[in-house]
Amino acid sequence: MSLSEVRTLLGLDLNDKADCATARGALDEHLAHVHNRLAELKTLEKDLKALRGRCDGLDTTCHIIEALHERADSLPKLARQASSGKRHV
Repeated sequence: MSLSEVRTLLGLDLNDKADCATARGALDEHLAHVHNRLAELKTLEKDLKALRGRCDGLDTTCHIIEALHERADSLPKLARQASSGKRHV
């Protein structure tokens, strides 16, 4: 939670039922955000592990960098144009 959100929660009246509902709602919203972020991070972890598994460091070329170029080349043309003219990595 941001400091502003925490300040808002701390400013609520602990004896006011409406403020209690506000606090619960804020926490529910933040929990939903955390849940979504965890799912994104698990997907990222799986993707990074798969990428890391492509290269053992023994070949003459790095298959990690090769895979990154392949992914970048497979992006839609508009996404590629948005990046600078440099190679992907």
